[in-house]
Amino acid sequence: MLNKEQQHVVDSNAKQILVLAGAGTGKTTVLISRVARLVASGVKPTSILGLTFTNAAASEMRERYKRICKTTDTPMFCTFHAFCYSLIIQDTAVRNAIGYKGIPDIAKDADLKRIEMSVKAQCGVKLSHDALMRNTEPASLKGAMQYRVFRKQYEKKLKQENLITFDIMCYEVGKLFVDNIPCIRQYKDTYKYIFVDEFQDTDQKQWDFVSSFADANLLVVGDAKQNLYSFRGSTSAIIKQLSQDSNWKTIKLSQNYRSTSQICDFSNKIHNWGDSPYNLVIHSDRPGCDVVMYHRSYDGGILTDKELKVIQDSIHAGETAAVLCRSNAEVKNVINSFELNQIPYITKQVDKMSDKEHILLSAIRSEHLIPWLSGNLTASEYTEYIRMCTLIPKYRDDEMKFSEVYYKRFSEEFDTIYAIRKILNSECFTNGKVIAICNILKIRTPKDVALEQINSDEVILKCIEYLKSSTAQVKAPIYIGTIHSVKGLEYDVVHLLGVGSKSFNLKDEEQHNIYYVGCTRAKSKLYVWKSM
Repeated sequence: MLNKEQQHVVDSNAKQILVLAGAGTGKTTVLISRVARLVASGVKPTSILGLTFTNAAASEMRERYKRICKTTDTPMFCTFHAFCYSLIIQDTAVRNAIGYKGIPDIAKDADLKRIEMSVKAQCGVKLSHDALMRNTEPASLKGAMQYRVFRKQYEKKLKQENLITFDIMCYEVGKLFVDNIPCIRQYKDTYKYIFVDEFQDTDQKQWDFVSSFADANLLVVGDAKQNLYSFRGSTSAIIKQLSQDSNWKTIKLSQNYRSTSQICDFSNKIHNWGDSPYNLVIHSDRPGCDVVMYHRSYDGGILTDKELKVIQDSIHAGETAAVLCRSNAEVKNVINSFELNQIPYITKQVDKMSDKEHILLSAIRSEHLIPWLSGNLTASEYTEYIRMCTLIPKYRDDEMKFSEVYYKRFSEEFDTIYAIRKILNSECFTNGKVIAICNILKIRTPKDVALEQINSDEVILKCIEYLKSSTAQVKAPIYIGTIHSVKGLEYDVVHLLGVGSKSFNLKDEEQHNIYYVGCTRAKSKLYVWKSM
């Protein structure tokens, strides 16, 4: 059931729509609901392009769409990189237009380092690695000249070796669209509805690419308060400008479904944007406890025994928790404090579901498997999957394609899923199926399982029920990481460390954005540790 703001996004017939979506306001649900409404009204799914910034987000959109819409065709949901690479793979004219004869490989770090050192020596360039890899020239005349010489030879060398980088790929393909080169006009004719998720993370070149679809219906979703990647060239200036452009219809999603009203109220005070058209004030109907503030001397994330006890005591059985820092150096210090006191922790990103729940759902929904596992792929691994999907005949289903390339990488997960499917297809009674599946996953079941005959979906749901009831009795390990590492995730309990310290000084907009994103990861309890 959508709220009034969300329904407005789904039903609007405006050609250019900016959706300002606050943290936890259900933007993905709204995006897919709008896509479903368009398809139901007669729009061809193949005329819809959804652009995201992560493979996991693209996969989640595909899965949600398939769950809602039972069409044979599916819209193109992918990252900017994957879209550009798919054109390079499948279209010879596009490849030739950017200077490649064959399908280029994504350059590995070792290749890039070797080529960089070779070109620097050849050209006598003294600029640092960081200066050479930026998308902007140095300010000095001498630096700018060295930069241009290096970049020309560097890109020439990559092409000679049939290699390409993500940045060069997006720039070169994007420029074909901006310049309206004949070979790409068919794609502009194909895609009549463009959706962009996490729009606050776009850079100017990506925006030029999107806006080059002059005849398409555009819908972009984002929140200026959640722009964290200015160091990569992204800018919130674009989303701010659109919010003040009368040619764009702006719709705000402010109802938060993640956090308590106290956490929302606290987060709203971080930015002092007043009545600015791009300011979003989120609100929640869920009551909770006040945000807790602690003041302590800054020590780079080293925690005392007393402070560690405060963190542990704040977390109850069944709750997820995170200790978040501004920098990797502080994360290391927190980890050392936990290890010295033998406190369980994790550093791998975790999503809303456990691996066991993902396995259970993948056993009955093949469309769930790829979004889950692809979220664990590196960028280069995912581009290899894109290449394979484009080149392997279309009669092979997605799961078969994925398993052919990544079976060794995820053999344990695949084998477990296949074993569960075998049980589901067996002649066993329901009780036997549930117990057998729970045994495979080491899920505790009640002593006396007495169930009526039910279908496979209900068997899996019963196993998930037992899984959740057993894990609710146990304290999960605490996640330790940077605020950047948990973008898009959520935890019952969040501790933010070092707020106001030298590395987290809240003196500019990006620091305030990082603070805001950290606070809005919390669902029920938020603890802010301010440095004095």
